[in-house]
Formats: sequence, structure tokens, C-alpha cells
Amino acid sequence: MTVLTVRQLAAGYDSARPVFSDVDLRLDEGEITSLLGPNGAGKTTLLRAIIGLLPVRHGTVTVDGVPLAALSARQRARCIGYVPQREDLDPGMSVFDAVLIGRAPHRGWMLPWRRADLGAAEDALRQVDILEHRDRLLGELSGGERQRVALARALAQQPAVMLLDEPVAHLDPGHQVALFRVLRQLATAGTAILMTLHDLNQALQWSDRTVLLADGGCVASGRPQEVLTPERIRQVYGVRAVTGIVDGVPVIRYDSG
Repeated sequence: MTVLTVRQLAAGYDSARPVFSDVDLRLDEGEITSLLGPNGAGKTTLLRAIIGLLPVRHGTVTVDGVPLAALSARQRARCIGYVPQREDLDPGMSVFDAVLIGRAPHRGWMLPWRRADLGAAEDALRQVDILEHRDRLLGELSGGERQRVALARALAQQPAVMLLDEPVAHLDPGHQVALFRVLRQLATAGTAILMTLHDLNQALQWSDRTVLLADGGCVASGRPQEVLTPERIRQVYGVRAVTGIVDGVPVIRYDSG
């Protein structure tokens, strides 16, 4: 079932021309969609427009058939979780309290936390393997650890849709794989996931669907192997590539010749 739909979307900054135009996108329950494209293609801009942090020039975003513009900020936060590339968090806040903020859309700011809220925050910390740091201050954490805290906060929201902007950019290989496994578990449970990536091999391995942005619009969308062909990689990224299969997993190798 389609949870979120983007139709003919255009967005940009100030009075400049749109970063992209006429983008169509759908996020289905239980699927991971990777959003790819070269630097400046508009991947982050698209996420910000979908979540409502950036005004759209034209087009619509609907969640379960309801226009996003008709929802309050609290209603949006109940159904869409967002993990940006970087987030300014209070360095004096504890890890657990930072994750608890994710429960605010379900409880409100002035009411005391319920047992269910505390349990959801603890479960989220456990999922991203950072529960042992629950009492540490954010200012004491590494960049990768703070990224996992941001993900845990979004998990604590328990949204139907999750948008993640380069979620593995600051993580070591072990935690990258662990994060992708968490996302796969979420998708299996029914969450619709959209994540921006630069690593095409990660998109091939972990995505059910791929959307490729370039030249101010959507170049292609579909199954990763259908989208990420050598011809299209050369067209969009300007590099030669060879595709193959290793241990049953599709891979891309960049040709230095």
C-alpha cells in the first residue's frame, strides 16, 4: 500500500530557480527506497520539501491520501520521522532525554512521560546499539554516536514513514551494516523508508526501489538493478562502471580506464 505520494513537485530556495521540478515519487509500506544523484541534484532539498521544512513551488505531497499542508506540525511528526545529515542538539542534554523528544508528538510537551514513552525510547536506543550510553551527555559523543542518537529519536516516534538524509555518512562499516539491518527490520514491519545515499553499491544491496535525481528532475526510478545501469551511471555521474554479481549480490565497479 502506498503511504506517501509526491506529484509534480518543484522546490528551491528564495527566488532562485527551482532545484528540481516535476518530481513524482511514491513510498510504499514495507519498502526501502534510496534517493540517489550527484552533489547538488536536490536530494536533501527533496527531503526537506516532503517533510514541510521547505515551501514547494508547485505540486503536492500526500500522506495516506491527506495533503501534507493540511496537517499540523504535530500530526506530521506522528506519521513522518526525519533524520537530517546534521542536527544541532544541546550538548548538555543526556542521550536518553534527546531520544525521548521523539515521543513528544504522541504526548505533548507539558505532560509527564508515560511508561510506554520511556519503553519506546529505551527500545530505540537498543536498536541502534547505543543503550549503554543513555546517561552520557551529547557533547561527549563522537559524530557517529550522535548520528545514532538522531536515528533513535526518529525510531522512538514510531512513524509510518521515515526520511533519512545520508544516514550512514558518519558511521564505521560495522555500524553501517547494523543500521541497514535495523531499517530492513522496520520495513519488514511495515514502515515506508526513503534514504539518500552516495554509495551505489549500498543502494543495490539494501533498497527495494531507487529514485535517481539529476539535471533538475527525476532521471529514472524503479528496481535498483534496472535504474543503475552502466549507461545511466556514466550519463549521471560521468564515470564508467561495470556491473556484476558477487555472492549473489549485485555490485558496481568503477572503471579507471
